[in-house]
Amino acid sequence: MAALVWLLAAPAAGGPAATPSPVPAAAAAATPASPLREIGSVRVTTPLCRALVERAGDAVALETENDARLDSVLTILGTIDLDSNQLAKQNGEKLLLDRYVALRETAVRGNGVMKQFRSLAATAPEDRRAALDGFADALDGALHRQKIIADTLGRFVAYVEVHEPISDDEHDRMVFAQLLQQNGPGSIRAGLPTLDDLPPQISAVARDAGKDLSERAHRIADDENDAAARIDPAFMQC
Repeated sequence: MAALVWLLAAPAAGGPAATPSPVPAAAAAATPASPLREIGSVRVTTPLCRALVERAGDAVALETENDARLDSVLTILGTIDLDSNQLAKQNGEKLLLDRYVALRETAVRGNGVMKQFRSLAATAPEDRRAALDGFADALDGALHRQKIIADTLGRFVAYVEVHEPISDDEHDRMVFAQLLQQNGPGSIRAGLPTLDDLPPQISAVARDAGKDLSERAHRIADDENDAAARIDPAFMQC
């Protein structure tokens, strides 16, 4: 879905030669419309740079994992059946709960890794810290947005838990009864309920939630592209 960028590990200055090992340094975007572009590579020449690259690679791996998971969540929300019966609701709720837990836990772990990255960056030469911090801000931002999306998904799972499923047949009967009430004799009076007052099907709420989260996913892609643009300046002196 998007190009990966490799930070190429090279031997530390004065140390024995080592085979360069690739470390991913930019993640796939949350949507195919905003893929990260390939941005080049750097060579690790000091222990500090190697540690920074390893933390960056770990954070990117977690962020990329969550991008794929988020894509799955958006697909599920757009197609899930939560209304045909109680079993469908229970199965769908468990599926979404599992995605919520994994999405949030991975984002939190990623933010933790970036905290380690920032601690290491604080020991870098002063003239390099701003570039390292800029890269960290962008990647941390993507992970933080993933956590916020996870929390939104968690709130929707709670909504599913406390609402009863409404099958298509039941919903049609509710609409028909409401229309009869609106159009029957003596129905023209203030305060009469309308179709908008009918409880929505849970699956319809899921589709709306998916559209909202999809819009937020584009902002994650913006952060990822920002991180991609900042990685060369951050590591070019390694």
